[in-house]
Amino acid sequence: MLLNYSKKQFVMIAIFSLLGCGLYGQTNYYVSTSGNNNNSGTSTNQAWRTIGYAVGEASANSIINIRGGVYSESIYISSEFSNSMLTLQNYNGEGVTIDGDNDPQFWNEAIIRIENQNDIIIKGLDITNNRGRDYAKGIVVQGNCQNIEIRNNDISNINFSTNPNAQVTYETNSYPILIYGTGAIQNVIIDGNTVRDSRTGFSEGLAVNGNVDNFQITNNILYNISNIGIDAIGHEGTASVNDQARNGLIKDNIVRDCKSPYATSAGIYVDGGKDIIIENNEVYNCQWGIEVGCENANQTTSGITVRNNFIYNNDDAGIAIGSFNYPFDDGSLPNPNEEASGKVVNCSIINNSCYNNDKIDGSIGGESGELSISYTENCTIANNIFYTKNNALMYANAGSGLTLNHNLYYTTGSAGFGYDGSYYNSFNAYQLSTGQDSNSSYEDPEFISTSTPDLHLTSSSSSAINKGINLSYVGSTDFDGQSRIQGETVDIGADEFDDGSINPPSSDCELLTNSNFDNNLNNWEHWASTVTSANGIASITGITSLPDYWNVGFVQSGVLVEQGETYEVTFRARADGIRPLEVRIGLDIDPYTDYHYEAVTL
Repeated sequence: MLLNYSKKQFVMIAIFSLLGCGLYGQTNYYVSTSGNNNNSGTSTNQAWRTIGYAVGEASANSIINIRGGVYSESIYISSEFSNSMLTLQNYNGEGVTIDGDNDPQFWNEAIIRIENQNDIIIKGLDITNNRGRDYAKGIVVQGNCQNIEIRNNDISNINFSTNPNAQVTYETNSYPILIYGTGAIQNVIIDGNTVRDSRTGFSEGLAVNGNVDNFQITNNILYNISNIGIDAIGHEGTASVNDQARNGLIKDNIVRDCKSPYATSAGIYVDGGKDIIIENNEVYNCQWGIEVGCENANQTTSGITVRNNFIYNNDDAGIAIGSFNYPFDDGSLPNPNEEASGKVVNCSIINNSCYNNDKIDGSIGGESGELSISYTENCTIANNIFYTKNNALMYANAGSGLTLNHNLYYTTGSAGFGYDGSYYNSFNAYQLSTGQDSNSSYEDPEFISTSTPDLHLTSSSSSAINKGINLSYVGSTDFDGQSRIQGETVDIGADEFDDGSINPPSSDCELLTNSNFDNNLNNWEHWASTVTSANGIASITGITSLPDYWNVGFVQSGVLVEQGETYEVTFRARADGIRPLEVRIGLDIDPYTDYHYEAVTL
């Protein structure tokens, strides 16, 4: 197996694990536009005609392979069927479109609805045209669900109205992807999708809302959404208990052109969420860049870390954090239902690069600065670059326990800092008067390009290099996946400057130690019921139940690889039945990222 990496240097973990579902074998079924629902569905020549029929007929632990073509239907995957552990995918890379406009029996609100089901994978599909229905949805997951994966789909034209000029109200909404935790939803992966060209009203392109625990939103592209791009939501009354999206990762997404003419919308937003990392995203041409807030009174947003993001050319602030109207309404808000907000506590804004945000003075947010801070408690803003062309660098409410330090500010115009009702026309005046940013500076960070923004540092002379503070939560890698600290201290901004001084592994070398198990199980971690090693063979036996993949496998960590190189992973394996085998390569420390994944069948 050849592995090609586009990321820069990182510490590698190699995991070889038996997939739990493979313990029972998988059944393949087929759907085709030329098929017939009277067929058996068990071969391409005996394909069924409709996807919905296949979902109802397929047995548990099945793959439904959909042949290329356009399918006009809606699909419901629920607990009334006994087919948990179900994969719905395009066959052999063929183009599959599920079109909601021309389904005469459309009753579902969603093109694909998953409700009270576990172990469902949706991948490789074009899902389009759910328009003019109240609360129209592309893919929705709701109720009690576990282990849901939505991968490599293209979702478009999920609109609350067929009329592009239809008036927007609080009741006109659509949802291209919605994870709706009305019950308890756990272990959700949303990876590699494109979400685009949707009029969502007051809703979002991709949302996790309510009782959703342990989610990953990674490697997606979102654009042309008429409100918020990605949103992690809590405290809306979605669930009766644990009503917060929590323990999440929002990483390596590109979010652009998400703007609303009628609401304050961000590319990435957390409203009421808890314990979420937002990192390595690129957000541009939105209204706000990344926002952390809490809209509902008497509630909190907490434990949010925003780090290593490129944020540029947004209409309002690049980063906004805080409670817009805590603790009470001053009478200025137009909507009486929004008289007060909750509060944002114990959050961190670390090592981000922001450029040319707040570029439109007359936008919905008014003049907001590169950084906008409303009321917070015990929040830290450090190691960031804030570079503006014309407007103020910051507008801030001190709140309680706010710390700003080791940041780098710069403007090509007149420097301006708004802080707790006062306005300062220079960095020195702001620094001396507020006591904030005592170790920060006002210098040009020397980005590679500001015309077509490239926010990497251009040379070793940059004033951002080795000027940050080594906080425990800066993370192990930067925006590009290279080591976060390469000098004495961390660099300021999302890019850790790489001067090429770190030597890659030499060619034609074995990177794994005890790779042939000649020395028993030394240097290998192992997770399984019973693991033994003899005569250069490692064995896993005694698996009697259905485990998660991370509970059955061999692991070796601390292996170094580099961008641009090709690595070959080879192994010999056998099983006493048909078994899928996973190979995962990535980081074995926070944020535990897979850089390569492949499954083979024994």
